[in-house]
Amino acid sequence: FQVDNQPIAMMEISRAANQPVQFQGIEYVRIGSYKKKLKDYPEKTRELWR
Repeated sequence: FQVDNQPIAMMEISRAANQPVQFQGIEYVRIGSYKKKLKDYPEKTRELWR
């Protein structure tokens, strides 16, 4: 579709299913509405791998 005569594309990005999200070798987890480095939250790491 278009807005103001400009083409618009929408994509849906699925959540990570079997492992944490990683960017440039650093794993991240969402805490509230913020993304944080997983290594700073060992309790979240334990929850992920239970």
